[in-house]
Amino acid sequence: MSNSKLISYTRLSPNCNSPRNNKIDTITIHHMAGNLTVEQCGALFASPAREVSSNYGIGTDGRIALYVDEANRSWCSSSPANDNRAITIEVANDGGEPNWHVSDKAMASLINLCVDICKRNGIKKLNYTGDTSGNLTMHKWFAATGCPGPYLGSKFPYIAAEVNKRLSGSTEKILDKSGYKKGKKTIGVLAFKQLLILAKAKKLITQSVNNDNVFGNGTEKAVNLLLKKWGYKQTGIAGANFIKRLGEELKLRDRKP
Repeated sequence: MSNSKLISYTRLSPNCNSPRNNKIDTITIHHMAGNLTVEQCGALFASPAREVSSNYGIGTDGRIALYVDEANRSWCSSSPANDNRAITIEVANDGGEPNWHVSDKAMASLINLCVDICKRNGIKKLNYTGDTSGNLTMHKWFAATGCPGPYLGSKFPYIAAEVNKRLSGSTEKILDKSGYKKGKKTIGVLAFKQLLILAKAKKLITQSVNNDNVFGNGTEKAVNLLLKKWGYKQTGIAGANFIKRLGEELKLRDRKP
């Protein structure tokens, strides 16, 4: 059983059972309840006295750490039955109570890690059902805790949708050969740029664009930022599939717990 190649830091915790007694078919996401680096979180899990661990951790900077080999059961969700079947992931918070926000970099790494876990373990789809009947689960469903917090908890439908798009290969259609690109000047470009303005407001991108009908440098940079975020070649072209994907992601980000 392999571990993810996305990790940039490893500190194995003694707090685990080796090997796990169930096939991996679930992912359980937690929050750190603090803005810990992957090194700081690893140091906490390294203490036998704490009797806690997770398979992976993700920092606010997007770095991913390994704390417990996937072949082993972490001590994470207060449920031996769940921990034996789940890969557990702790995510740092860049904001405190009441929302316990997580950064966009951490969210992007979380989705990338979930895709990687699913591919290597033969999980064809993440099913978020809002309870333990699905295979994308929350810590608070197994213990009296608020983990993973309101913000991260509200993103579970979005996380499942993003992971499943990549597992199905549907996002390959994003790289349209034709569409809006630099120099284009139409009413359609104006409508598209409204989506980019909304994406900036929702902190999906950092690039600002002018509210006009010209596909200029700023628009091209915004398109390439999204393509990079989604893991694709930066072509600077926004075709029908790109625009559809952006619209879907904006809708998913509006969902509440």
